[in-house]
Formats: sequence, C-alpha cells, structure tokens
Amino acid sequence: MTGTCGETAAERFNRLYGLEPAPDGQGRLMTGLPFSAEIDMRLHQAEAGVAVLSVPYDARLVGDPETGVLHGGVVTALLDTACG
Repeated sequence: MTGTCGETAAERFNRLYGLEPAPDGQGRLMTGLPFSAEIDMRLHQAEAGVAVLSVPYDARLVGDPETGVLHGGVVTALLDTACG
C-alpha cells in the first residue's frame, strides 16, 4: 500500500515512530515517542494483530529496589504502546 508521495505504509509507520536500528542490533529504537526513547523501548515486530516490544533492563527503571522489579509505569508504557 502506498501513501502520498510514494511512501509505503511501512515507511510512514517508521517515520511517525522514529524507528531506528538499535546499536546492539536488538529491535528498532522508538525515538519518535519521547518517553519510549527515554526508556530505550524497542520494536521487534509489528503486523496486523501482533506487536512485540521490549525495554532492556536498566537500574534507573526499577520500581522496587529490594526486588529489582521494573516500575509499573514502564510495564504500562509497553502495554499502551503495543496496543496503540
């Protein structure tokens, strides 16, 4: 499917979300969404009915220092972005 100026749907998607290859080769960085960029969110797969995203573990994203579990806001951001 092609949009305006010959841009495909995939190209438009990549442009809107600011998708760039991650430096470690794991997924594509979502730099177009400021919070997603801040937590290093990555898109691994996106197609009809399927979205695979991840956030690499980072101590600054921990919600409970005793257990090392990520903050609920990080998990919610992943869910919200995947569903969007």
